[in-house]
Amino acid sequence: MITDMRSYGQSLRQIAAELTARGTRTSRGGAWSADAVRQVLIRNESASYSKF
Repeated sequence: MITDMRSYGQSLRQIAAELTARGTRTSRGGAWSADAVRQVLIRNESASYSKF
């Protein structure tokens, strides 16, 4: 979901605001921030490279 939102051109802040508005919480149960979104994207990118 986050990767899709980013590919549509949404900023990190926009993604965080939308996730929070939807009631989606972080893994620790908190509200989303741009930094939290960035960390998810970095982890997803790293996971993609480790498959090869």
